[in-house]
Amino acid sequence: MNKISPQQYIFDLGRNIAGISKIKVNGEPGTVLRVTHSELLDDNGEIDLSNIIVHYRPTDDSDPFQTDIYTLKGGYTRNFCTQV
Repeated sequence: MNKISPQQYIFDLGRNIAGISKIKVNGEPGTVLRVTHSELLDDNGEIDLSNIIVHYRPTDDSDPFQTDIYTLKGGYTRNFCTQV
């Protein structure tokens, strides 16, 4: 795990995999958690979507590419897992 900023962490598995993310989260109510999936890292160690974003054709900004969004309810730890 690499901490890029107080709000941004990079989890590099070292290879490309298929699957879903499942993490435990806890925080203040209303906190928005964004998990963005990428196949590559750039020279600075941050995510690089350049090899796959060419296939994305958004109709608006409500569905960011390769990103799962969860708004915390607060009060206790919850499991965050992509709905399939």
